[in-house]
Amino acid sequence: MRPPSYFLTRPPVRPDAATEAAFEALYADRIAQGGGGLVRYALPAPIWQFLCWLADTKGLLLHGSGNGGIERFEPRQSDDIQEFGNRRAVYAASDGIWPIYYAVLDRERHRMSLINGCFRLAEETGGLSEPFYFFSISRDALQRRPWRRGFVYLLPRPGFEPQPPLHTDDGNFHVAQWASLVSVMPLARIAVGPQNFPFLEQIRGHDDAVVWDRAAANPGGFPWLDVKRDMTLRWAEISIDAGPEATDAVGAALSAAGCGGFEVRETAQLPAIVGYLPVDDRLEDRLSSLKDALARLPQYGVTGAGTDLTLRYVEEADWANAWKAFYKPFRVGRRLVVTPPWEHPDLVPDDIPLVIDPGMAFGTGSHPTTQLCLTALEDYVFPHGRVADIGTGSGILAIAATKLGADVVAASDNDPLAVKIARENAAANGVKVEVTEALPTNQYDVVVANILADVIIGMSAELNALIEPGGILIASGIINTREADVRQALEGMGLASVETRRQTEWVALVFRRAEI
Repeated sequence: MRPPSYFLTRPPVRPDAATEAAFEALYADRIAQGGGGLVRYALPAPIWQFLCWLADTKGLLLHGSGNGGIERFEPRQSDDIQEFGNRRAVYAASDGIWPIYYAVLDRERHRMSLINGCFRLAEETGGLSEPFYFFSISRDALQRRPWRRGFVYLLPRPGFEPQPPLHTDDGNFHVAQWASLVSVMPLARIAVGPQNFPFLEQIRGHDDAVVWDRAAANPGGFPWLDVKRDMTLRWAEISIDAGPEATDAVGAALSAAGCGGFEVRETAQLPAIVGYLPVDDRLEDRLSSLKDALARLPQYGVTGAGTDLTLRYVEEADWANAWKAFYKPFRVGRRLVVTPPWEHPDLVPDDIPLVIDPGMAFGTGSHPTTQLCLTALEDYVFPHGRVADIGTGSGILAIAATKLGADVVAASDNDPLAVKIARENAAANGVKVEVTEALPTNQYDVVVANILADVIIGMSAELNALIEPGGILIASGIINTREADVRQALEGMGLASVETRRQTEWVALVFRRAEI
Protein backbone atom coordinates (compact mmCIF):
# COMPACT_ATOMS: atom_id res chain seq x y z
CA MET A 1 0.00 0.00 0.00
CA ARG A 2 0.96 3.64 -0.37
CA PRO A 3 0.30 6.30 2.27
CA PRO A 4 -1.98 9.27 1.56
CA SER A 5 -0.61 11.86 -0.85
CA TYR A 6 -0.21 14.47 1.87
CA PHE A 7 2.45 12.37 3.65
CA LEU A 8 6.02 13.39 2.85
CA THR A 9 8.70 10.96 1.72
CA ARG A 10 12.23 11.02 3.08
CA PRO A 11 14.87 12.37 0.69
CA PRO A 12 17.58 9.92 -0.42
CA VAL A 13 19.75 9.36 2.63
CA ARG A 14 22.38 6.76 1.73
CA PRO A 15 25.80 8.45 1.69
CA ASP A 16 28.55 7.73 -0.81
CA ALA A 17 31.70 5.97 0.38
CA ALA A 18 33.63 9.16 1.17
CA THR A 19 30.73 10.71 3.08
CA GLU A 20 30.13 7.53 5.06
CA ALA A 21 33.81 7.40 6.00
CA ALA A 22 33.54 11.00 7.26
CA PHE A 23 30.39 10.07 9.20
CA GLU A 24 32.18 7.11 10.79
CA ALA A 25 35.13 9.27 11.81
CA LEU A 26 32.92 11.95 13.38
CA TYR A 27 30.88 9.32 15.22
CA ALA A 28 33.99 7.59 16.59
CA ASP A 29 35.70 10.84 17.58
CA ARG A 30 32.85 12.85 19.11
CA ILE A 31 29.86 10.62 19.86
CA ALA A 32 30.69 7.00 20.59
CA GLN A 33 32.48 7.72 23.85
CA GLY A 34 29.54 9.69 25.24
CA GLY A 35 29.84 12.60 27.65
CA GLY A 36 27.02 14.75 26.26
CA GLY A 37 29.31 17.22 24.52
CA LEU A 38 28.47 19.52 21.64
CA VAL A 39 29.39 18.11 18.22
CA ARG A 40 30.54 20.83 15.85
CA TYR A 41 29.21 19.62 12.52
CA ALA A 42 31.18 20.97 9.56
CA LEU A 43 30.81 18.22 6.93
CA PRO A 44 29.45 19.12 3.47
CA ALA A 45 26.60 16.59 3.73
CA PRO A 46 23.40 18.05 5.29
CA ILE A 47 22.99 17.56 9.02
CA TRP A 48 19.72 15.68 8.55
CA GLN A 49 21.54 13.06 6.45
CA PHE A 50 24.09 12.50 9.22
CA LEU A 51 21.36 12.22 11.84
CA CYS A 52 19.42 9.72 9.72
CA TRP A 53 22.62 7.73 9.25
CA LEU A 54 23.16 7.65 13.03
CA ALA A 55 19.63 6.40 13.62
CA ASP A 56 19.72 3.84 10.81
CA THR A 57 23.24 2.41 11.27
CA LYS A 58 24.23 3.08 14.88
CA GLY A 59 20.86 2.46 16.50
CA LEU A 60 20.83 5.82 18.25
CA LEU A 61 17.64 7.61 19.28
CA LEU A 62 17.25 11.35 18.86
CA HIS A 63 15.43 14.07 20.79
CA GLY A 64 14.89 17.66 19.59
CA SER A 65 14.83 20.62 21.99
CA GLY A 66 15.45 24.34 22.15
CA ASN A 67 17.39 23.85 25.39
CA GLY A 68 21.09 23.32 24.82
CA GLY A 69 21.97 22.66 28.45
CA ILE A 70 20.28 19.33 29.21
CA GLU A 71 22.73 17.06 31.03
CA ARG A 72 20.22 14.35 31.90
CA PHE A 73 16.72 13.72 30.54
CA GLU A 74 14.20 13.04 33.28
CA PRO A 75 10.80 11.47 32.56
CA ARG A 76 8.04 14.06 32.34
CA GLN A 77 4.34 13.87 31.62
CA SER A 78 3.57 14.27 27.95
CA ASP A 79 0.30 15.46 26.39
CA ASP A 80 -0.71 13.27 23.48
CA ILE A 81 -3.96 11.82 22.21
CA GLN A 82 -2.31 8.40 21.76
CA GLU A 83 -1.90 6.29 24.91
CA PHE A 84 1.76 5.49 24.25
CA GLY A 85 2.65 9.16 23.91
CA ASN A 86 0.66 10.29 26.93
CA ARG A 87 2.85 8.96 29.72
CA ARG A 88 5.51 10.20 32.09
CA ALA A 89 8.55 9.28 30.05
CA VAL A 90 11.54 10.44 28.02
CA TYR A 91 10.59 10.36 24.33
CA ALA A 92 12.92 10.04 21.37
CA ALA A 93 12.79 9.06 17.69
CA SER A 94 14.52 6.37 15.66
CA ASP A 95 14.73 8.85 12.78
CA GLY A 96 17.01 11.77 12.01
CA ILE A 97 14.54 14.28 10.53
CA TRP A 98 11.61 14.13 12.93
CA PRO A 99 13.51 15.53 15.97
CA ILE A 100 14.74 18.56 14.00
CA TYR A 101 11.09 19.64 13.74
CA TYR A 102 10.89 19.83 17.54
CA ALA A 103 14.28 21.52 17.82
CA VAL A 104 13.50 24.42 15.47
CA LEU A 105 9.92 25.25 16.53
CA ASP A 106 9.95 28.13 19.01
CA ARG A 107 7.10 27.02 21.25
CA GLU A 108 8.22 29.33 24.06
CA ARG A 109 7.55 32.53 22.10
CA HIS A 110 4.68 31.23 19.94
CA ARG A 111 1.68 29.38 21.27
CA MET A 112 0.85 26.41 19.05
CA SER A 113 -0.35 22.83 18.91
CA LEU A 114 1.50 20.18 16.89
CA ILE A 115 0.34 17.33 14.68
CA ASN A 116 3.25 15.30 13.41
CA GLY A 117 4.59 11.85 12.90
CA CYS A 118 7.16 9.62 11.26
CA PHE A 119 5.95 6.22 10.03
CA ARG A 120 7.14 3.15 8.23
CA LEU A 121 4.61 0.85 6.59
CA ALA A 122 4.69 -2.92 7.04
CA GLU A 123 5.26 -4.44 3.62
CA GLU A 124 4.02 -7.79 2.32
CA THR A 125 7.61 -9.05 2.23
CA GLY A 126 7.81 -8.65 6.01
CA GLY A 127 10.07 -5.61 5.91
CA LEU A 128 9.34 -1.95 6.47
CA SER A 129 9.07 0.86 3.96
CA GLU A 130 11.17 4.00 3.92
CA PRO A 131 9.89 6.63 6.39
CA PHE A 132 6.95 8.90 5.67
CA TYR A 133 6.29 12.15 7.52
CA PHE A 134 3.54 14.58 8.38
CA PHE A 135 4.13 17.99 9.96
CA SER A 136 1.56 20.60 10.97
CA ILE A 137 1.32 23.41 13.53
CA SER A 138 -1.40 25.86 14.51
CA ARG A 139 -2.21 28.03 11.51
CA ASP A 140 -1.89 31.30 13.44
CA ALA A 141 1.61 30.33 14.56
CA LEU A 142 2.64 29.22 11.06
CA GLN A 143 1.84 32.68 9.70
CA ARG A 144 4.56 34.10 11.94
CA ARG A 145 7.29 31.68 10.84
CA PRO A 146 8.07 30.58 14.44
CA TRP A 147 11.55 29.20 13.86
CA ARG A 148 14.51 29.15 16.23
CA ARG A 149 17.87 27.49 16.65
CA GLY A 150 17.89 24.35 18.74
CA PHE A 151 19.60 21.05 19.43
CA VAL A 152 19.22 17.40 18.54
CA TYR A 153 20.35 15.15 21.39
CA LEU A 154 21.79 11.72 20.61
CA LEU A 155 20.61 9.09 23.09
CA PRO A 156 21.55 5.45 23.65
CA ARG A 157 18.77 2.99 22.78
CA PRO A 158 19.01 0.58 25.79
CA GLY A 159 16.20 1.23 28.27
CA PHE A 160 13.79 2.55 25.61
CA GLU A 161 10.75 0.69 24.31
CA PRO A 162 9.24 1.26 20.83
CA GLN A 163 5.70 2.38 20.24
CA PRO A 164 3.56 -0.63 19.25
CA PRO A 165 2.44 -0.68 15.59
CA LEU A 166 -0.82 1.04 14.75
CA HIS A 167 -3.27 -1.38 13.14
CA THR A 168 -5.64 0.22 10.64
CA ASP A 169 -7.87 -0.94 7.81
CA ASP A 170 -5.13 0.18 5.43
CA GLY A 171 -2.32 -1.81 7.10
CA ASN A 172 0.14 -1.61 9.95
CA PHE A 173 2.02 1.63 10.65
CA HIS A 174 5.26 1.51 12.65
CA VAL A 175 5.79 4.86 14.40
CA ALA A 176 9.41 5.93 14.95
CA GLN A 177 8.71 6.92 18.57
CA TRP A 178 10.37 5.35 21.60
CA ALA A 179 9.90 5.93 25.33
CA SER A 180 12.02 5.42 28.43
CA LEU A 181 10.42 5.43 31.87
CA VAL A 182 13.78 6.16 33.52
CA SER A 183 16.22 9.04 33.14
CA VAL A 184 18.64 9.06 30.20
CA MET A 185 22.13 10.54 29.79
CA PRO A 186 22.73 11.91 26.28
CA LEU A 187 25.80 10.81 24.35
CA ALA A 188 26.14 14.14 22.53
CA ARG A 189 24.18 17.00 20.99
CA ILE A 190 24.27 18.84 17.68
CA ALA A 191 23.10 22.42 17.07
CA VAL A 192 20.53 22.81 14.28
CA GLY A 193 18.58 25.65 12.72
CA PRO A 194 15.49 25.94 10.52
CA GLN A 195 17.68 25.72 7.43
CA ASN A 196 18.61 22.16 8.51
CA PHE A 197 15.00 20.93 8.41
CA PRO A 198 14.33 19.64 4.87
CA PHE A 199 10.54 19.99 5.15
CA LEU A 200 10.38 23.54 6.50
CA GLU A 201 8.22 24.79 3.63
CA GLN A 202 6.00 21.69 3.80
CA ILE A 203 4.86 22.28 7.37
CA ARG A 204 1.09 22.61 7.18
CA GLY A 205 -1.16 24.88 9.21
CA HIS A 206 -4.22 23.55 11.01
CA ASP A 207 -7.15 25.00 12.91
CA ASP A 208 -6.85 23.91 16.55
CA ALA A 209 -10.58 23.77 17.30
CA VAL A 210 -11.40 21.78 14.18
CA VAL A 211 -8.61 19.26 14.81
CA TRP A 212 -9.58 18.82 18.48
CA ASP A 213 -13.18 18.11 17.51
CA ARG A 214 -12.14 15.56 14.90
CA ALA A 215 -9.62 13.90 17.20
CA ALA A 216 -12.19 13.59 19.98
CA ALA A 217 -14.63 11.97 17.58
CA ASN A 218 -12.04 9.66 16.03
CA PRO A 219 -8.81 9.30 18.08
CA GLY A 220 -7.35 6.95 15.49
CA GLY A 221 -8.00 9.27 12.55
CA PHE A 222 -4.53 10.91 12.39
CA PRO A 223 -3.89 13.49 11.02
CA TRP A 224 -7.59 14.46 11.25
CA LEU A 225 -7.76 16.09 7.84
CA ASP A 226 -10.89 16.56 5.81
CA VAL A 227 -9.10 15.87 2.56
CA LYS A 228 -11.75 17.34 0.27
CA ARG A 229 -11.74 20.60 2.20
CA ASP A 230 -8.35 20.92 3.87
CA MET A 231 -6.31 19.98 0.83
CA THR A 232 -8.08 22.70 -1.20
CA LEU A 233 -8.32 25.24 1.60
CA ARG A 234 -9.45 28.75 0.76
CA TRP A 235 -8.92 31.95 2.71
CA ALA A 236 -11.13 34.98 3.12
CA GLU A 237 -9.22 38.22 2.67
CA ILE A 238 -11.03 40.84 4.77
CA SER A 239 -10.54 44.53 4.02
CA ILE A 240 -11.82 47.36 6.25
CA ASP A 241 -11.43 51.10 5.59
CA ALA A 242 -9.93 52.99 8.50
CA GLY A 243 -8.42 56.39 9.14
CA PRO A 244 -4.94 56.63 10.68
CA GLU A 245 -6.40 57.12 14.17
CA ALA A 246 -8.34 53.84 13.90
CA THR A 247 -5.65 51.60 12.39
CA ASP A 248 -4.56 49.88 15.61
CA ALA A 249 -8.12 49.41 16.87
CA VAL A 250 -9.30 47.83 13.60
CA GLY A 251 -6.21 45.65 13.50
CA ALA A 252 -6.90 44.51 17.06
CA ALA A 253 -10.47 43.62 16.07
CA LEU A 254 -9.16 41.51 13.17
CA SER A 255 -6.73 39.75 15.48
CA ALA A 256 -9.48 39.09 18.02
CA ALA A 257 -11.58 37.53 15.25
CA GLY A 258 -8.81 35.02 14.56
CA CYS A 259 -6.53 36.69 12.01
CA GLY A 260 -2.88 35.97 12.65
CA GLY A 261 -2.02 39.62 11.98
CA PHE A 262 -2.98 42.50 9.71
CA GLU A 263 -1.50 44.80 7.11
CA VAL A 264 -2.22 48.40 6.20
CA ARG A 265 -2.73 49.06 2.50
CA GLU A 266 -2.66 52.60 1.23
CA THR A 267 -5.55 53.44 -1.14
CA ALA A 268 -6.75 56.53 -2.93
CA GLN A 269 -9.17 57.23 -0.08
CA LEU A 270 -8.77 55.84 3.43
CA PRO A 271 -6.16 53.18 4.16
CA ALA A 272 -7.47 49.60 4.14
CA ILE A 273 -6.74 47.27 7.05
CA VAL A 274 -6.48 43.69 5.76
CA GLY A 275 -6.49 40.32 7.48
CA TYR A 276 -7.11 36.68 6.57
CA LEU A 277 -9.41 33.98 7.96
CA PRO A 278 -9.76 30.38 6.77
CA VAL A 279 -12.96 29.55 4.92
CA ASP A 280 -14.49 26.95 7.22
CA ASP A 281 -17.64 26.36 9.23
CA ARG A 282 -16.68 29.10 11.72
CA LEU A 283 -16.20 31.89 9.18
CA GLU A 284 -19.77 33.24 9.38
CA ASP A 285 -19.67 33.52 13.18
CA ARG A 286 -16.23 35.14 13.07
CA LEU A 287 -17.33 37.74 10.56
CA SER A 288 -20.42 38.50 12.63
CA SER A 289 -18.28 38.98 15.75
CA LEU A 290 -15.91 41.21 13.79
CA LYS A 291 -18.79 43.42 12.62
CA ASP A 292 -20.06 43.73 16.20
CA ALA A 293 -16.59 44.70 17.41
CA LEU A 294 -16.25 47.39 14.74
CA ALA A 295 -19.68 48.79 15.59
CA ARG A 296 -18.64 49.16 19.26
CA LEU A 297 -15.42 51.07 18.56
CA PRO A 298 -17.04 54.55 18.83
CA GLN A 299 -18.04 53.68 22.40
CA TYR A 300 -14.31 53.62 23.20
CA GLY A 301 -13.61 56.94 21.53
CA VAL A 302 -12.29 55.43 18.27
CA THR A 303 -13.26 57.44 15.20
CA GLY A 304 -12.62 56.84 11.52
CA ALA A 305 -13.19 53.07 11.54
CA GLY A 306 -15.36 51.64 8.79
CA THR A 307 -17.97 49.00 9.54
CA ASP A 308 -18.28 47.47 6.06
CA LEU A 309 -16.26 44.37 5.25
CA THR A 310 -14.92 43.72 1.76
CA LEU A 311 -14.28 40.02 1.18
CA ARG A 312 -12.10 38.33 -1.41
CA TYR A 313 -11.46 34.58 -1.50
CA VAL A 314 -7.99 33.24 -2.25
CA GLU A 315 -6.78 29.69 -2.69
CA GLU A 316 -4.20 27.98 -0.49
CA ALA A 317 -1.59 28.40 -3.21
CA ASP A 318 -2.06 32.18 -3.10
CA TRP A 319 -1.81 32.09 0.69
CA ALA A 320 1.70 30.66 0.42
CA ASN A 321 2.92 34.25 -0.03
CA ALA A 322 0.29 35.98 2.12
CA TRP A 323 2.46 35.58 5.25
CA LYS A 324 4.68 38.28 3.77
CA ALA A 325 2.03 40.82 4.69
CA PHE A 326 2.95 40.43 8.36
CA TYR A 327 6.62 41.37 7.92
CA LYS A 328 6.91 45.13 8.04
CA PRO A 329 9.96 47.40 8.33
CA PHE A 330 11.04 48.15 11.89
CA ARG A 331 13.74 50.18 13.59
CA VAL A 332 16.59 48.81 15.67
CA GLY A 333 18.81 51.18 17.61
CA ARG A 334 19.42 54.72 16.42
CA ARG A 335 19.80 54.34 12.66
CA LEU A 336 19.11 50.79 11.49
CA VAL A 337 15.88 49.95 9.67
CA VAL A 338 15.27 46.26 8.94
CA THR A 339 12.97 45.66 5.99
CA PRO A 340 11.91 42.71 3.82
CA PRO A 341 12.70 43.18 0.13
CA TRP A 342 9.06 43.66 -0.88
CA GLU A 343 8.68 46.73 1.38
CA HIS A 344 9.96 50.25 0.69
CA PRO A 345 10.09 52.12 4.01
CA ASP A 346 10.26 55.88 4.31
CA LEU A 347 13.78 56.69 5.47
CA VAL A 348 15.12 59.85 7.06
CA PRO A 349 18.69 61.13 6.61
CA ASP A 350 21.28 58.87 8.25
CA ASP A 351 18.90 55.86 8.29
CA ILE A 352 20.61 52.61 7.28
CA PRO A 353 18.27 50.07 5.61
CA LEU A 354 19.03 46.37 6.09
CA VAL A 355 17.14 44.41 3.42
CA ILE A 356 16.62 40.88 4.77
CA ASP A 357 14.39 38.18 3.31
CA PRO A 358 12.74 36.43 6.29
CA GLY A 359 13.19 33.00 4.78
CA MET A 360 14.94 29.96 6.18
CA ALA A 361 18.12 31.31 7.77
CA PHE A 362 18.17 32.52 11.36
CA GLY A 363 18.45 36.28 11.79
CA THR A 364 15.59 38.39 10.47
CA GLY A 365 16.27 41.10 13.03
CA SER A 366 13.14 40.45 15.06
CA HIS A 367 14.70 38.26 17.75
CA PRO A 368 16.10 40.01 20.85
CA THR A 369 19.53 38.38 20.41
CA THR A 370 19.89 39.83 16.90
CA GLN A 371 18.71 43.24 18.06
CA LEU A 372 21.20 43.23 20.94
CA CYS A 373 23.99 42.60 18.44
CA LEU A 374 22.78 45.25 16.02
CA THR A 375 22.66 47.96 18.67
CA ALA A 376 26.10 46.92 19.92
CA LEU A 377 27.52 47.09 16.39
CA GLU A 378 26.24 50.67 16.15
CA ASP A 379 28.44 51.53 19.12
CA TYR A 380 31.58 49.52 18.38
CA VAL A 381 32.02 49.46 14.58
CA PHE A 382 34.13 52.39 13.39
CA PRO A 383 34.95 53.65 9.87
CA HIS A 384 37.46 51.49 7.96
CA GLY A 385 37.40 48.84 10.70
CA ARG A 386 37.54 45.05 10.32
CA VAL A 387 34.63 42.90 11.51
CA ALA A 388 34.00 39.14 11.67
CA ASP A 389 30.49 37.66 12.04
CA ILE A 390 30.60 34.08 13.34
CA GLY A 391 27.45 32.02 12.80
CA THR A 392 26.14 34.59 10.33
CA GLY A 393 22.77 32.94 9.50
CA SER A 394 21.00 35.40 7.21
CA GLY A 395 24.05 37.69 7.17
CA ILE A 396 22.21 40.57 8.82
CA LEU A 397 25.00 41.43 11.27
CA ALA A 398 27.72 41.33 8.63
CA ILE A 399 25.60 43.51 6.34
CA ALA A 400 25.00 45.99 9.17
CA ALA A 401 28.73 46.14 9.95
CA THR A 402 29.52 46.95 6.33
CA LYS A 403 26.89 49.69 6.15
CA LEU A 404 28.11 51.12 9.46
CA GLY A 405 31.49 51.78 7.84
CA ALA A 406 33.67 48.69 8.21
CA ASP A 407 36.00 48.18 5.25
CA VAL A 408 36.60 44.45 5.72
CA VAL A 409 33.79 42.14 6.84
CA ALA A 410 34.10 38.37 6.97
CA ALA A 411 31.19 36.08 7.82
CA SER A 412 31.09 32.35 8.43
CA ASP A 413 28.49 29.67 9.03
CA ASN A 414 28.99 25.92 9.01
CA ASP A 415 25.68 25.42 7.22
CA PRO A 416 26.00 25.64 3.41
CA LEU A 417 22.42 26.88 2.99
CA ALA A 418 23.00 29.73 5.45
CA VAL A 419 26.13 30.68 3.50
CA LYS A 420 24.09 30.80 0.30
CA ILE A 421 21.34 32.91 1.87
CA ALA A 422 23.83 35.30 3.50
CA ARG A 423 25.54 35.85 0.15
CA GLU A 424 22.18 36.56 -1.51
CA ASN A 425 21.21 39.03 1.22
CA ALA A 426 24.57 40.79 0.94
CA ALA A 427 24.08 41.13 -2.81
CA ALA A 428 20.56 42.47 -2.28
CA ASN A 429 22.04 45.16 -0.02
CA GLY A 430 24.80 46.02 -2.48
CA VAL A 431 27.61 45.32 -0.01
CA LYS A 432 30.72 43.18 -0.13
CA VAL A 433 30.90 40.48 2.54
CA GLU A 434 33.13 37.43 2.28
CA VAL A 435 30.92 34.55 3.44
CA THR A 436 32.46 31.10 3.97
CA GLU A 437 31.76 27.86 5.81
CA ALA A 438 35.21 27.90 7.43
CA LEU A 439 36.14 30.29 10.22
CA PRO A 440 38.15 33.37 9.17
CA THR A 441 41.90 33.13 9.72
CA ASN A 442 42.75 36.82 10.25
CA GLN A 443 42.20 39.07 13.27
CA TYR A 444 39.50 41.72 13.54
CA ASP A 445 38.67 44.88 15.45
CA VAL A 446 35.19 43.54 16.23
CA VAL A 447 34.06 39.92 16.37
CA VAL A 448 30.35 39.25 16.79
CA ALA A 449 29.01 35.78 17.61
CA ASN A 450 25.24 35.51 17.87
CA ILE A 451 25.07 31.78 18.32
CA LEU A 452 24.16 29.81 21.46
CA ALA A 453 25.68 29.66 24.91
CA ASP A 454 27.16 26.18 24.50
CA VAL A 455 28.62 26.98 21.10
CA ILE A 456 30.23 30.18 22.39
CA ILE A 457 31.73 28.27 25.32
CA GLY A 458 33.04 25.54 23.02
CA MET A 459 34.52 28.12 20.62
CA SER A 460 35.89 30.51 23.24
CA ALA A 461 39.54 29.88 22.30
CA GLU A 462 38.81 30.24 18.58
CA LEU A 463 36.84 33.44 19.12
CA ASN A 464 39.62 34.86 21.26
CA ALA A 465 42.16 34.14 18.51
CA LEU A 466 40.08 36.13 16.00
CA ILE A 467 40.14 39.34 18.08
CA GLU A 468 42.80 41.94 17.36
CA PRO A 469 44.63 43.01 20.54
CA GLY A 470 42.48 45.76 22.00
CA GLY A 471 39.55 44.54 19.90
CA ILE A 472 35.95 43.78 20.90
CA LEU A 473 33.94 40.56 21.14
CA ILE A 474 30.13 40.80 21.09
CA ALA A 475 28.71 37.46 22.25
CA SER A 476 24.95 36.94 22.12
CA GLY A 477 22.35 34.20 21.73
CA ILE A 478 22.70 33.68 25.49
CA ILE A 479 19.70 32.94 27.67
CA ASN A 480 20.08 34.64 31.06
CA THR A 481 20.35 31.33 32.92
CA ARG A 482 23.59 30.58 31.00
CA GLU A 483 25.17 34.03 31.35
CA ALA A 484 27.52 33.01 34.15
CA ASP A 485 28.78 29.97 32.22
CA VAL A 486 29.60 32.00 29.12
CA ARG A 487 31.17 34.77 31.17
CA GLN A 488 33.41 32.28 32.96
CA ALA A 489 34.56 30.73 29.68
CA LEU A 490 35.41 34.09 28.09
CA GLU A 491 37.14 35.42 31.18
CA GLY A 492 39.13 32.20 31.19
CA MET A 493 40.54 33.30 27.82
CA GLY A 494 41.83 36.49 29.44
CA LEU A 495 39.12 38.70 27.98
CA ALA A 496 37.92 41.67 30.04
CA SER A 497 34.23 42.45 30.44
CA VAL A 498 33.19 45.82 28.99
CA GLU A 499 29.42 45.81 29.39
CA THR A 500 26.33 43.59 29.49
CA ARG A 501 23.22 44.29 27.46
CA ARG A 502 19.83 42.70 28.13
CA GLN A 503 16.52 42.37 26.33
CA THR A 504 13.75 40.24 27.84
CA GLU A 505 15.47 37.03 29.00
CA TRP A 506 18.37 37.35 26.53
CA VAL A 507 21.87 38.66 27.17
CA ALA A 508 24.71 40.07 25.04
CA LEU A 509 28.17 40.20 26.59
CA VAL A 510 30.78 42.68 25.33
CA PHE A 511 34.41 41.81 26.07
CA ARG A 512 37.75 43.36 25.11
CA ARG A 513 41.03 41.61 24.39
CA ALA A 514 44.02 43.10 26.16
CA GLU A 515 46.51 45.25 24.29
CA ILE A 516 49.90 43.67 23.71
